[in-house]
Amino acid sequence: MAVPSVTVLMAVYNGEPYLEAAINSILRQTLEDFEFVIVDDCSIDSTAAVIESIADGRVRYIRNERNRGQTASLNTGLSICKGRYIARMDADDLAHPNRLERQVKFLDARPNVAVVGSNLEFIDSKGTTVGTWNYPSGELALRWFALFSCPLSNGAAVFRREVIWDQLGGYDETIVVSQDWDLWNRVLSTAEIANLRDRLLQVRQHKGQVSVQASDQAVRDAQRISVDGPQYILGRGRAELPEVEGLRLLPYTRARQARGEAPELFLNTVLRLHHIFVTDYPTAKENAEVELTWPQRPLVAFRAYREASHVLPAIALVSRLVLVLIIVIIGRERCELWGQRARTLSQRLWYKVLA
Repeated sequence: MAVPSVTVLMAVYNGEPYLEAAINSILRQTLEDFEFVIVDDCSIDSTAAVIESIADGRVRYIRNERNRGQTASLNTGLSICKGRYIARMDADDLAHPNRLERQVKFLDARPNVAVVGSNLEFIDSKGTTVGTWNYPSGELALRWFALFSCPLSNGAAVFRREVIWDQLGGYDETIVVSQDWDLWNRVLSTAEIANLRDRLLQVRQHKGQVSVQASDQAVRDAQRISVDGPQYILGRGRAELPEVEGLRLLPYTRARQARGEAPELFLNTVLRLHHIFVTDYPTAKENAEVELTWPQRPLVAFRAYREASHVLPAIALVSRLVLVLIIVIIGRERCELWGQRARTLSQRLWYKVLA
C-alpha cells in the first residue's frame, strides 16, 4: 500500500453500539486517499467483531493486550500512522462526507497551522440533533480561549504528524480526560491552530462517554492544564505569574466549586491574564473574539466573568463587572490614569476638609 496522505486514528473501548456507523462515515469520505488505524483498548463487548467484519483494505486493526486507557491507545496508534496528516475520530461520532477533504485542503494552504478542527453538531443516541457548538476561529481568539478551556475538538482534529508526534511526542499519558487540551496548548508554543466554521462532525452524547464516567478526573486534569497553560500560550512560567494559584479556577465548565471558595482570586486572575494577553498581542484590543464589548454577543472573555454570578454577592458582582466594562471601553492604561487622578483629587479635597 502506498503512503496515504491521511491516517484516520480511532481509539475505542466497548464501542459496539455506534462503532459501525462511525467507521462507515469515514469510509464514505470524498477524500479516499487514507488509511484507517483503529486501536481496540481490549474491549469486552463485540467491538472486535464489528471491526473485523469491515471489508475495506484501508482499515488497520490493532488490539491492546490489556486495557491501557484512551490516551495511551492514541499514542499507540500515532506510533504506527503513515499519513502526513492525522485525522482523529471517535467511535461514537459521525463525520460529514467531505470532512477530510475540507480539512486537508486547509492545511495544505496554511503551512503555519499545525492543527485544524471544526464547529460541531450534537446528536443523541438515536441520531437526533440536540444542539450545536461554535469554537472561536481566529488565531488570537483561540489562544485566549485556550487559557480557559479546550479550544478545539479532539474528535474533529486533523493535524500534522511531524508536529504532533515527531516534535511533541503525542499525548501526555498522565492526563486521562483532557489530553487534547494539553496537546493543543503545547502546539501553541510553536505553531498555530485553527477551526473551520462548518460543522464537519456530529458528536454523539450518551451516558457511556468517557467524559461522563470520569468527571472527577476531568476536574483534576483541567485544573492542572490551566496552571501549566500560560507557559505555552503566553510564554510565561509560574515564576512570572504570582496569581498561579488562581489559574486552577479558570476552567469555567469544570471548576465552579473551586471558584466559590475564592471568587476574588478567580476574577483578579482573569483580569491579570487579559492584561498580559493584550500587552503581548496589541491587536487583540480590537479583536471582537477576545475583547469584552457590549452590545456584542457574550464572547470568550465574558464567559469567564459570567461565572462570577454563581459565587459573588450581587453588589460585588455588579461593581466588578462595571469595572471590567470601564476598563474595556476606555482602556486599562487610561482607566488607571483617571483612577490615579481621582485619588489625588479626593486626597486634596479631604485635606481641605480637615484643614
